[in-house]
Amino acid sequence: MLLTRKHSVTTLISLTGFIAVLMMNSVQAHSGHAPTQVHSHLGSPMMWLMLGVAALGLTAAALFRRKLWRQASDAKAAPKTR
Repeated sequence: MLLTRKHSVTTLISLTGFIAVLMMNSVQAHSGHAPTQVHSHLGSPMMWLMLGVAALGLTAAALFRRKLWRQASDAKAAPKTR
């Protein structure tokens, strides 16, 4: 029996974007004009890595904020007992 876990669209888009950034960076890198030089016309690999980390961080912050907002909404909607 295969158990599947539902993922939010935001999480899947972020993961897909991060993988695309890593793949694009490795595909665009090619040997340079010197025998030992490798370069990319899309910028530094470290820059792309930092952009990916920033995107994942923003996604995590948005998901955390959404979780807190839902908890607050659930607390307001819960019947109060005295």
